[in-house]
Amino acid sequence: MFRVVRVNGPSMAPTLVDGDFVVVIDRPCRIGDVVVVMHPQYGRIVKRVAARDGSGRIALEGDGALSTSREALGWTSPHDVLGRVCLRVRR
Repeated sequence: MFRVVRVNGPSMAPTLVDGDFVVVIDRPCRIGDVVVVMHPQYGRIVKRVAARDGSGRIALEGDGALSTSREALGWTSPHDVLGRVCLRVRR
């Protein structure tokens, strides 16, 4: 199963820029993967998996300087991950 998601904002630049589209597949994610997450506070976001704790929760971070901080994003349940980015289509 896959889905197409539009990137909004500068938080993942230069890897992904506002207006890009990404193809997301339903696969387990690893540290370093770019994922789409349904975050409880921020809604649907595109971020990089920065860390994993002992209970399986993941920490997220953006690639850009204007991204919400890792601390503000907090730990996220792996059940909130909608999928892993496998392809980028530039705007």
